[in-house]
Amino acid sequence: MKIICIITARSKSTGIKNKNIKRFKGKPLIYYSINFAKKLKFIDKLIVSTDSKKYVNIAKKYFPFDDHLRPKKFAGKYTKSIDVIKYEVSRLKKNGEKYDFVLILEPTSPFRRIDDFNTAFKLVSNYNYDTVITIKKSKQIPEQMFKEKKNILKPFIYKKSNETLKPRQQFEDKFLPSGSMYLTSIKNINKKKILGDKIYGIKVYKKYALNIDDDEDLILANNYFLR
Repeated sequence: MKIICIITARSKSTGIKNKNIKRFKGKPLIYYSINFAKKLKFIDKLIVSTDSKKYVNIAKKYFPFDDHLRPKKFAGKYTKSIDVIKYEVSRLKKNGEKYDFVLILEPTSPFRRIDDFNTAFKLVSNYNYDTVITIKKSKQIPEQMFKEKKNILKPFIYKKSNETLKPRQQFEDKFLPSGSMYLTSIKNINKKKILGDKIYGIKVYKKYALNIDDDEDLILANNYFLR
């Protein structure tokens, strides 16, 4: 089984300007994903996918990446992750490089555990999972949420009974992708999807569930880093 690891690092982010290279404890955020990926023994190739020469030069301080930049059409504000990954996988395939799985790392998740990733590798190697992701428990309960239309609130999830009055303890746990790991089959990528049909979720908590999207997340990251 051959696995490629792709670190996605678009420039011109909106929540935090240039968040993928934002300084965090003396290093750019992208450093933590690069440094972590280098420790994974099951990775056959590591690339950084970016539209910025500046980002490449920063990344090359920590790993000998090539100077390839993804096209601007794959670097817009509304560009989908699957389009970026499919482009990179197709580009490598044209160069004669074929892989079975792709591991996607986002620089906005600086906290990861090697054991979680080794577990993910075992799951796709031995148990026929085509996707493994890290997940975190959602604090929000969809059944208690509303959507607004013309100043009228409607339940986000329609129920005949008034579900919003139930104690939160009576609802099933719901989970969200934490963003720190997406390990998926190339077959899924070829079908233009990241999540396959047999998905395993590795639960992560506290700092390992943190994804830095805004200044508040960055404050939390700095606080967790000291623990």
